[in-house]
Amino acid sequence: MTDPHLPLPKSNTLTVDKHWINNVPPPDSFYWVQVRMVAATLKSDGCTVVKDIYLDSCLEHDCHWRLGTTIFGAPITRAQANTRFRKVIQSRSKLGRFSPISWVRYAGVSIGRLFL
Repeated sequence: MTDPHLPLPKSNTLTVDKHWINNVPPPDSFYWVQVRMVAATLKSDGCTVVKDIYLDSCLEHDCHWRLGTTIFGAPITRAQANTRFRKVIQSRSKLGRFSPISWVRYAGVSIGRLFL
């Protein structure tokens, strides 16, 4: 049986779907080590303009925006990246989907793209 939190190998057939966006690996998963490595290569600054609370979500979001793909090469739109960003924060918050930080930051990255 395959662990749903293990990263998928790079492939041209990978797609980002609702399941992937909603299925956030736990904080101690090796996936986040890989995210940090890719973010370091991209020289990501973490959570731009705000405190580095939920840093991994910011690093993953930076990777998605800059690469236009997941860290495994599956194409991802900015809207999908923004939704994933919110879901990661919610998965770490005690308030879950009602986390105010997740919604404020989601609004920030969604509106912020209008200026890029």
